[in-house]
Parts: sequence; structure tokens; C-alpha cells
Amino acid sequence: YPPVYEACCFVLEEFGEVEAAEKMLREGLKLLPKHPFLLGLLSNVLVTRGKVPEAMEIAQALAAQHPNDSNALCNYARLLMATGHQPAALELVQQLRAGGQATPRVRALEGQLLEVKEPPDLDGAMAAYAAAAKADYRDWSSLNNLGHLLMRKEGNEAENLDAASAVLEESAMRAPHRLEPLLNLALVYARQERTHEARQVAQDIVKRA
Repeated sequence: YPPVYEACCFVLEEFGEVEAAEKMLREGLKLLPKHPFLLGLLSNVLVTRGKVPEAMEIAQALAAQHPNDSNALCNYARLLMATGHQPAALELVQQLRAGGQATPRVRALEGQLLEVKEPPDLDGAMAAYAAAAKADYRDWSSLNNLGHLLMRKEGNEAENLDAASAVLEESAMRAPHRLEPLLNLALVYARQERTHEARQVAQDIVKRA
């Protein structure tokens, strides 16, 4: 039953057990040979493990076989980005959005691509991250990325930092085991001169790390 693999894979990846996730998916593919959903999950895990060429081969084949599947195309775009083909990845993602397939994964990836674009489109990236996080209650990383961009945004610094602290607090609440939102939150609190809170968060990070 493929959704069970997705749930298990999500939990294993969240706790850094990517080798176990890969092994589980390969065992699943023995039971369900060439299943596109499991192959898509495997390509994501392979990226995390640094096995980019194999992941690209899987993602490219799935995109060709399933041209109307947003997950397959999003995976392919992600691999294009990982291998230095950002313009092609952005074009593919924006085609998906224009075609009414703006899933949370598509918007999160669009945010990353707009952020690294030359020159960067930071306003577009922030809008994409916000849309992704709003559509998926599990998505802590888009909120973390949004908070980081708000910390760098030009304009009213006090307003930007207030907005950054709010989204980073939400990110930390969604993924209490992740240190990334807390690191950014400690920096925001320090810049807001909320010294006691900044120190508390920093001490918590050191303790947990």
C-alpha cells in the first residue's frame, strides 16, 4: 500500500534515517516493481543521500512517462536544480503553476528557485514560501526559508523582524525536533534586542545539539 511507504519515509527522513528509508523503498519496489509513486519517493531519498545521478535517471524517466503528473514533474525540476540547471527547473515549475498544479511542493520549490535566480526575486520567493506553508501544515522548511528572507529584507527593519519572528516561531512549532528554525529565531530575537529570549533559545540549541 504505497501511502504507508510515504508515511514511513517521511518519518525516517525527518529523523535523518535516510539509509533506512532507501532500503525500505527498494524492498517495496520488489513487491511493486516500477511503481511510479515509490520511484518518486526513492529519487527524493537518493538526493538526500547524495546519489544524484541515479536520482536524476529515475526522475527524468518518470517525467517522460507521466507528463501530467505534478509530483513526477516536480521531482524532475528538483533534480534539475540540484544539478545546476536552475533556469530549466524554474521554467518547468512555473509551467506547472500556470497549468493549475500549484501544489505545496511546487510552490516550495519555486521559492527556492526564485531565491537563487540571478538577480534574485526575493518578493516572489517569499510569496511562494508563504503559499506552500499555508497549503501544507507539515511544511516547516518553507516557513524557515521565509523567516530567513524576512531577516534580509530591505525596508522597515522592525516590521520585517516582527514578521520573521512570527513565522519562525510557527516553523519551530511545526517541527520541534529541527534546529534550523531555532537558529534563525535566536538571531532574530538578538536583533530585536530580546536578549533573554535569544539567550534561552541559544542555550536550548547548544543543549540539544
